Amino acid sequence: MRIAIGGVLHESSTFAKTPTTLRDFKTGKGLFRGEQVIRRFRDTNTCTGGFIDGARKHGFKPVPLLWAFPYPSGVILRAAYESLKAEFLDLLRQKEAAGLIDGVLLDLHGAMVVEGIDDGDGDFIESVRKQVGPHRPIMVTQDLHANHSTRRVAAADAIIGYDTYPHVDMAKRGLEAADLIAKTISGELHPVTVLRKIPIMWSAACQVTAHPPMDEAVRKVHELEQRSGILCITLATGFPWADVPEMGPSVIVVSDGDEALARKTADELGDWVWKSRRRWYCRLPTVRQAIEAGRKIGKYPIILADQADNTGGGAPGDSTEVLTT
Repeated sequence: MRIAIGGVLHESSTFAKTPTTLRDFKTGKGLFRGEQVIRRFRDTNTCTGGFIDGARKHGFKPVPLLWAFPYPSGVILRAAYESLKAEFLDLLRQKEAAGLIDGVLLDLHGAMVVEGIDDGDGDFIESVRKQVGPHRPIMVTQDLHANHSTRRVAAADAIIGYDTYPHVDMAKRGLEAADLIAKTISGELHPVTVLRKIPIMWSAACQVTAHPPMDEAVRKVHELEQRSGILCITLATGFPWADVPEMGPSVIVVSDGDEALARKTADELGDWVWKSRRRWYCRLPTVRQAIEAGRKIGKYPIILADQADNTGGGAPGDSTEVLTT
């Protein structure tokens, strides 16, 4: 059993004016090819690290292609994206021609926006599907802050998102994807995936999975995952700094060959989130209010995080709002 691994990842802010270039991929979290991917990610808490763990567990051969990830920033220039996608597909095509591919594990983010392509992840998964055909499985890992679409769900056999924020479970999700693809290729499982979108904007301050109210949502997900016939469930909170049609939270349910069960479970969780929608929103303080709150506590230094200029979400980090206050 031989499984291709790799991915092109990006968390794209459509509000950032500076575009993301090919150079940004090389100088960001890195651009790795072939065996470099194995050397870089073996025994790391990353989805690709989990893929490699899964290869050891199930005895399949990982076939590394290309992995690229710049820091969060503006929309990716079309030429840069097409260059990376073409290289990935060419490497995949070469391995296919040599009879080395039984399936594909993709490490993607879920909020990638390309110049002229609102759903970069959907385009990438769809392109891989066209290359490998309808019968070889594609499993995808994605960030909790993914903006999921029907396009990507239709192209992949399964999508598995992080359970945690801050993100500490990436290797576990990669291993889960590897388990699923190995059992799918062997015929033990027959994954069916459905998507349920939720029309809200989920405040980042209400997403920390170790704290209320988000910890309750995570427990709900894990409870439903125990249902017979359910393989995995993803609750994504979305990425609001990507102003695209598919922006927003969603539920993805993967069942073992039972679309009706997957749909029923997705609707159950989606309805629960919707009914609790006021719990997922909080109004942030102004800079002045935040400073006053710190002064009342009386402990120094006072540390302020400017969410509107969060470099972790793709902003340039050049706001002077705190200084002017």
